[in-house]
Amino acid sequence: MLDHDRFSQGYHNGRRYYFEDQSPEEQPPPVQIRVSNLLHLVAILDEQGRYQLEDGRDITAFKEGVEELVGVLIGYLGGPLCPETLEEQQKRQAECIVIHEAVPVR
Repeated sequence: MLDHDRFSQGYHNGRRYYFEDQSPEEQPPPVQIRVSNLLHLVAILDEQGRYQLEDGRDITAFKEGVEELVGVLIGYLGGPLCPETLEEQQKRQAECIVIHEAVPVR
């Protein structure tokens, strides 16, 4: 149990983001993390192709402060080291919205 609410929320969100980024074919989670996946969690790609922590309006996408940002990074980076528990997986999947595509009838 983490003792800081914003950090804890960020940590759990980071783990969720990591496991959502993994396709079923990549299970168990790979040891490598794509830098682009990690950067998109905390930065914005500018017109020159560089990542920035601000977009001209907000200092960061994390309105609750740096505690949430650090929690997300640690949660995401910990994904390959600590596999998703069944409870985490069930909770994450329960929060997902499934959109079924209509299959054309021939």
